[in-house]
Amino acid sequence: MVVPSRALMHQMDLLNVDQSMGMRVEIPDYNTAFLNTELKGCVSKISELFADREFPLEMLEQKLVVGQNDLKPFNIDLKIELNYKIMGDGLEDAVYFELTAIDAYSNKQVAASSGQGPKAIGATTIELLTEAVLNHIDKFAGDVQKYFEKMYEKGRETELVVISEEYSLDEEIDDMTISDFIDEWLADNCMNASYSVDSQDEALFTVSQAMIPLFDEKERSITAYNFYRNLKKALDEKLESAGYKTKIVRGAVGDKAGTKALGMATIIVESL
Repeated sequence: MVVPSRALMHQMDLLNVDQSMGMRVEIPDYNTAFLNTELKGCVSKISELFADREFPLEMLEQKLVVGQNDLKPFNIDLKIELNYKIMGDGLEDAVYFELTAIDAYSNKQVAASSGQGPKAIGATTIELLTEAVLNHIDKFAGDVQKYFEKMYEKGRETELVVISEEYSLDEEIDDMTISDFIDEWLADNCMNASYSVDSQDEALFTVSQAMIPLFDEKERSITAYNFYRNLKKALDEKLESAGYKTKIVRGAVGDKAGTKALGMATIIVESL
C-alpha cells in the first residue's frame, strides 16, 4: 500500500494534533489528503508502476472508506511511504521524490530510493514524478521482492511481552517454571527456533526478533496476535490448577498501547 509520508502530509498541512491522552500526537488526515487530485494521482501512478512489475498493491483511498481515516484496522504487510517535492521556477520544473518501504510488523525499513527527475516545461506533477521514479523503481521493487523471499524462508519478525503482576513467572508447575514453559514453547513454534529473550524476571518476560510464519494453513497472513493465541491457550491449561488464566491483546499496553499492533502481542496473567 502506498501511503503519503508524514513529511508530505506536513507539507500539505494535514497533520492534526491530538492531546486527548495527555500527549501530543500528530494524526495524518488521509481522507482530506485524497481530496487533492494531484496527490491522489501521484499515489495511483506509483501503485500502477508497481502493478506493472507484478506487485499489485491495495489502494489506501479505498481502504479509508472502511477504516475512517485510520490505518490500524488494515492488515498491511508492507507500507510504501511516498514523499515528493516540486523543484523549479514554475516554468521548467522537476520532481524530487523519496520512496521508503517499511515492514508494518517490525516498523523497520526494508527498501529505500530517492532522486530527482529531468526538468520539463509544461509537464504535470504526475508526469514529472513518473519520470523521476522510473529510473529507480526496478531496483526498489527488487529489494522488496528479496525481503519477501527472505521472510518466506526465515519468517516474519515479531515481539512478545508476558506480564504477570499477581503470579511469579519463576513459580514451578509440574517441575517447570512458567518462564521456562514459555521459552520451550517459543523454541518449538518459532521458525528455526529463532527468537531473542530480552528480559526475564518473576513479573515480566519480553521477547524480540521472534520469527513466525507468513501464512497459516489456509494461506492467510498471520499476525503476532494470531500466532501467540496458541501460547495463550497453552498457558491457560498450565495455570488453571494454580487458579490463574491469561488474556492476550494486540500490540503493547500502557503508555505504548496500540503500537506495533500487527507485529507484537502482550499476554497478561491474571486470577481466575
